Amino acid sequence: TRLVSYIIDIIILWSVSQILVYPMLNVFEISDAYFWIPFFSIGNIMTAVIYFSYFVLMTHFFQQTLGKMITGISVISQDGRKLT
Repeated sequence: TRLVSYIIDIIILWSVSQILVYPMLNVFEISDAYFWIPFFSIGNIMTAVIYFSYFVLMTHFFQQTLGKMITGISVISQDGRKLT
């Protein structure tokens, strides 16, 4: 179940990055810019920030990502208090 929810999250995040990040990079003509090596391209860095922010913020505020909501999984703390 966790694998299925993770795959759903990755599909959602991939489509968001394809709709938002890469067209924006093409508009500003910085799609080929990178730091040190091509792995640290602006597109890769922006995509990584979106992925990290999605998982951290969705888990913090909703205790679930969209994939976990679809599969019925929730993240709870050991003592039942709000996540920190």
